[in-house]
This record gives sequence, C-alpha cells and structure tokens, in this order.
Amino acid sequence: MIHGSEDSLIAPRHSDALKAVAPRAGLLRIAGAGHNDLQDFDAYRSGFADALSRL
Repeated sequence: MIHGSEDSLIAPRHSDALKAVAPRAGLLRIAGAGHNDLQDFDAYRSGFADALSRL
C-alpha cells in the first residue's frame, strides 16, 4: 500500500487498519502527499519501482 500522509479523501488510519490485519503487506506513507498527488513525490516513484521489482 502507498498512502499520502495528508490524504483528505481516505484517512491514513484506514491504511493503518489494513496493515494491522495484513501484517505482511507493505505500507509506504508518503509524507506531505494527499490523495491525488502521490506521483509528484520521489518517495512514491522509488517505492513503486521497488514494489514492482519484487514481483
């Protein structure tokens, strides 16, 4: 999962709850990102590339 820390559409607590019930799932919280601007952050691009490389 990749979630922006400033997401006002889906609160970050929801990804925390998903992580709690699926502990093997990864969670990358992008500091300062909202819901629709994740792709503007370097941390998103590198995290997404890392996830793809593990498939």
